[in-house]
Amino acid sequence: MIQTIHEIQDPFDVKTPLGEGTALFLIAGSMHANPNFIVRLYESGDIRTFDQNDLKVYGNPMQGNGWDLEPKTNL
Repeated sequence: MIQTIHEIQDPFDVKTPLGEGTALFLIAGSMHANPNFIVRLYESGDIRTFDQNDLKVYGNPMQGNGWDLEPKTNL
């Protein structure tokens, strides 16, 4: 099985079940599994891996797309 790790060139802010952080890397394990993200948590500095379904992505005001900056979440 081939696993691909991609360094995100423009890291983005995410909300996780463990707090807020920055997504740094994407891990694509296979076509049968969700991608995972390696995230640096702001509060603790810990590095954790999260399934894509466990993340909420913050909006970007520079895009002018009208997305809320704060994701609506139940995490």
